[in-house]
Amino acid sequence: MGFVFQVDRAGKETVTHYFKGPPDGQNPISLTGDKTGAFYGVTASGGSHGAGTVFKLSPGGKQSILYNFNGAKRVGAFSRSGVVRDAKGNLYGAGTIEDGSKNVIFRLNSATKAEAVLHTFAGSPTDGDSVQARLLLTPSGDLYGTTYSGGGIAMSPACRGSSLAGDGCGTVFRLDSRGRESIIVNFTGGPDGAEPSGGLISDGSGNLYGAAASGGSTKGICGEQRSARFEVILGCGVLFKIDPAGKETVLYTFTGGADGAFPGGNLIRDEGGNLYGTASGGSDPDRINCGIVFRVDSSGDLTVLHRFTATDCFGPSGLVARNAGDGTYELYGIGEGGHMSSDDAPTGFGIIFKLTLPSPVP
Repeated sequence: MGFVFQVDRAGKETVTHYFKGPPDGQNPISLTGDKTGAFYGVTASGGSHGAGTVFKLSPGGKQSILYNFNGAKRVGAFSRSGVVRDAKGNLYGAGTIEDGSKNVIFRLNSATKAEAVLHTFAGSPTDGDSVQARLLLTPSGDLYGTTYSGGGIAMSPACRGSSLAGDGCGTVFRLDSRGRESIIVNFTGGPDGAEPSGGLISDGSGNLYGAAASGGSTKGICGEQRSARFEVILGCGVLFKIDPAGKETVLYTFTGGADGAFPGGNLIRDEGGNLYGTASGGSDPDRINCGIVFRVDSSGDLTVLHRFTATDCFGPSGLVARNAGDGTYELYGIGEGGHMSSDDAPTGFGIIFKLTLPSPVP
């Protein structure tokens, strides 16, 4: 059903809360914290209506359900984005509405626990679809995010007829404080990328950074490779930057060999402009399903910080950074598998990993 845990400096794990399923939540999604040490998150299912919950964990680990999504109306239900919190304590996230075929952005009032739908996505060819990553909330109250599919589909046949809720290669969007949406980028599935699967981060100059899980170059190991998502995947993914004017720049194109494939999860950016992240594939040229932790510097050069193998494989994601206090910095993340069997199938139930770096990250 899922659980929330914490890991201390020595690597000792403590389970903070076990989710038991209805009427409790089930399948928790990523956490976000506040200054008091409390954490907030969503469950993709469970709750009193079976459609998921918004929950809070106190600094002492006590869990409370803030909201039960309505299983009949499904307004914001089955969320997979997590939540972000504003200065007033209101929570913002994404889920589904009606019969589950449409995505919405919702706000949960911290005082009244009332939910409001801020935007309903129309899907291709005019709007994005399938929000799978946490939103970025700016001090001005604007929300930025990515949709895994949807957007304009005329530019690339690679993004037509996907098995997802809608067609299209995905978008980057902005929702202003009055609920007005604008599409900043429509991914084409070409060199610019496709299927942005992680959230966005920003710098002090208003630039946005993110990762697209596919698209990019067709010359690597992922070129012309068939997948469950699209009939053909064109490329192993890219890291991108979007300037305040909405212009996208590709910072790095993955090839699926030693440099990895299918980047996802939230990136981390340090004061020197280096980007840290994970790619779920690309352990070596012959195996593309273990993954790496990487750093891409401001010049676009990639360094592999850790290469996952058969003993700690599979699907790394979810990086967070912490100052260890001794001149080093630590990156923490999760992996979906744990070990690889002889037929390249994951046999573990997941891992938590820590990577110690001598160079500073925030």
